Amino acid sequence: MPEWLLKEDKYVPPKDQDRFIDKSILSIINILSIIGKMSPNRSGKISVGLKVIFTFIDIIMIITSRYLSFTLIFITYELVYLSLIDGKTIVRILKGTFIGVLFTFLVMLPSIILGNVNGQILVAKVAAIITLVNILSHTEELYSIVAALKVFKIPDIFVFILDTSIKYIFILGEFSLNMLYALKKRSIGKLKNKYTSLSGVIGNLFLKSREYSKDMYYAMELRGFDGTYLKSNKRKLKKNDFIYIIVNAIIMIYIYI
Repeated sequence: MPEWLLKEDKYVPPKDQDRFIDKSILSIINILSIIGKMSPNRSGKISVGLKVIFTFIDIIMIITSRYLSFTLIFITYELVYLSLIDGKTIVRILKGTFIGVLFTFLVMLPSIILGNVNGQILVAKVAAIITLVNILSHTEELYSIVAALKVFKIPDIFVFILDTSIKYIFILGEFSLNMLYALKKRSIGKLKNKYTSLSGVIGNLFLKSREYSKDMYYAMELRGFDGTYLKSNKRKLKKNDFIYIIVNAIIMIYIYI
């Protein structure tokens, strides 16, 4: 038996920091969880089309409102709506709202200290709008929201771009996540050319996206897809839909009083 086989291997790889790869993995996982998460509580109790319409109208009303009292009443309405949602969803919604409101508050802090009321109104408006959008995005599937855009007579090309963008972000996100995992597993010891390896990941991601785009084009061509998005069957309004309409109508009437 060769002598080198009898020797004990005491190789200890030098320690290295791979925080950049870890942060990239965590950020991609966060994005994929937002896009691909199908919450079991999304039971369609309220029509998605109604939610999209009233969300758009409510945002316009919040932006055009000049009074702090209206914005605060609208935030109260949002808090009541949040109380009907499960705890985990509430945490995700308020987490996104907190980040946006904190950034706006820090920017407007000098104006608020000087007693400018408009700074306080702006912070309240940002809180109301971000919470409103987060409620829509966390209580309905993204694909349902995209399908509901046909209510606004939006051209098919814009719906197609938005729909395919969401799908590609999810698919390419999974592919890049697997490549980062492979890069981390193969990085034994100190890796000197980290950025070179990451550039390889980006290059492979680009080539993969081209391959996916060609496959999707051929698949759409074989299925006779001409870029037209058809409306789904009209959903009959239920009790919850009428309650949702009445509450939003009351808020709309309040702005004129």
